[in-house]
This record gives sequence, structure tokens and C-alpha cells, in this order.
Amino acid sequence: MLGFILLVPLLIIVVSVPLILGKVPRNHWYGFRTPKTLASDAVWYPANRLGGKYLCVAGLIELLAFAIGFSFWPQQTMAYESLLATFPLLIAVVFWFVAVRSL
Repeated sequence: MLGFILLVPLLIIVVSVPLILGKVPRNHWYGFRTPKTLASDAVWYPANRLGGKYLCVAGLIELLAFAIGFSFWPQQTMAYESLLATFPLLIAVVFWFVAVRSL
């Protein structure tokens, strides 16, 4: 079970790396897809680089939260795993939306 729980933040980090490196061209499947970002490479790449950084930090926070939680409170961490996984990701997406609005 622990392996599956760690898979989610690791997957978020892996998915964020191409965004950070600017390797993802404009498309309708992967990246921050809004009419504003899809209209121009000048908006697409900065928006996705920044969002990739937010996602990577969220994944690292999730890993840290799971490591600390399972070290000290394994039963409670299992009970709150969905909250631990969702909250940093939600915060990252909100920051991403706010940042894109200023581009």
C-alpha cells in the first residue's frame, strides 16, 4: 500500500519535469490549457514552466508529508492520505491560475 501512496507524488514530479524544461509544445492534452495559453507560445511556455515548478513543489511537499506522517503517525497518515495528496496539489493549481492571469 505504501508503494501506491508514494506513486502519486512521484508521478506528479515526473510529469512536471517536461513542463519546467519547456519541452511540451502547445497541445490540447498536456499542460495548462486555457484559451490564453493555447493562443500563443509566448504565454504557453512561461505558464507551463511556472506551473511545472508549482507541481514539482507540490509533489515534494506530498512526499515529505507522507514520510513524516508514516514515521510518526502511520495509522493517522493512512486515514488522511487523500487529504495529504490533494491539498498541496490544489494549492499549486490555484497559484498556477493566479500566475497565468498576470501573463
